[in-house]
Amino acid sequence: MNLSKSSNEEGERSIESSRSRSVTPDTVIIKTITGDNLEVTLQDEENFITSLKKSFNERHSSDVKIKVCTKTFYAHKFILAKVSPVFNIMLCSKNWQESLQEEVTLIETEECLEHFETFLQFFYSAKINICVKSAIPILSLAEKYDVGSLKSLCTQYMVKHSRYLLVESAIKWYNLAHFLNIKEITMECFANITRNTHKLLMSSEWLQLDLGLITSLLKSGDLVIESEYSLFQAILNWLHTEGRKDLYFHIEELLPLIRFSQLQKNELLLVEENSLYQDEKVKPLLDKQIQKAYRFRTLCSVPTERVLFTDEFYLPRIYLNNILGTITMCLDVSRQVVPDIVRTYVTPVPTDTLDAEWKLACYNSDTWCISLTPYQSALRQGETKVQAVVLIRTQENHIIQVESSDVTICTKRDNLVMRFEISNLELSRNMAVIAKTLPK
Repeated sequence: MNLSKSSNEEGERSIESSRSRSVTPDTVIIKTITGDNLEVTLQDEENFITSLKKSFNERHSSDVKIKVCTKTFYAHKFILAKVSPVFNIMLCSKNWQESLQEEVTLIETEECLEHFETFLQFFYSAKINICVKSAIPILSLAEKYDVGSLKSLCTQYMVKHSRYLLVESAIKWYNLAHFLNIKEITMECFANITRNTHKLLMSSEWLQLDLGLITSLLKSGDLVIESEYSLFQAILNWLHTEGRKDLYFHIEELLPLIRFSQLQKNELLLVEENSLYQDEKVKPLLDKQIQKAYRFRTLCSVPTERVLFTDEFYLPRIYLNNILGTITMCLDVSRQVVPDIVRTYVTPVPTDTLDAEWKLACYNSDTWCISLTPYQSALRQGETKVQAVVLIRTQENHIIQVESSDVTICTKRDNLVMRFEISNLELSRNMAVIAKTLPK
């Protein structure tokens, strides 16, 4: 018995030694080890996938030809049907004429045609190369032919990269995702667009936007723009684009969303001098908005519970002309202090001068920290209500991240402090700090 036990132990050691020398963990999975009974699973996925990839567009082994415009691809019904429910019905259902044919003709847009071969290769390799330009046609094909795994991969890629898109590409991705009801992409692209609306307003793409997206943008308090008046001017340009129909309907939809309370006095006068104000159909609407703005300017500083300005019409967006200071990010320094005296409006009412002084400090340790400490000139009756906003920008001044503090009541003893992390340290080059003075 001792000899037998010793023999078994030596046999097991020999097997283990042999396994460690000649078999890799990727190709062998041990099931059971009991004496001489060794059961393993051998697998060779890499060569199998390589062989399967080679069968794509292989004429002699294919059983179906896919013709798309002038291009023809040789494929296999079994593979197409297993990956795509649409191809499964088309190629295997007796109710479809294509199932009886050796050649199937498909109609695709020129953009999708350019990437159709790449799309079909995914059926054979489960891999695909994708970039900003090809993401839309590949996702469109994945949606059309119900290739769930590819749609999921495209969605993950687009959500991850939406933050860094130029605003023109973000609009294209947003439109497709909105049409396909892919909320993750829609939300990320919309956030990118709001962060960079100041660039969008100056581009030709702005004039091509549909009413739905413009309405959504105007309802957002997170728009980053030069000023509210620049937004008003951009809306006028959009309204007067050649070929625009239903002018008065669009005016009624959009003008009430402009926050006229954030215009300075001279800008309000410019609105009244605008030709649109002379239109008898539009004048009552503009009059109502302008009167609300003047009432805000008159009563905002009056401390009374009888008058409240809590509606979004009275709250500022993120205005670049209100930047307190820009801080260059020195990421090689473990701790960075940038104190500075900065100025804002004394009250929530926009004025020609910035008379409220604050001390701005920025620290970089484990996380970034911004602090705003008011001087006496920034306080009204001993306090002020404020919110800080930090814009993280690339070298090209593309805004890739926006961080907002809690709304804070600052006093002589209580300052505003906000902490945040940078999502992409490599691309971030500077941060701009903005302070919103809010109605109480």
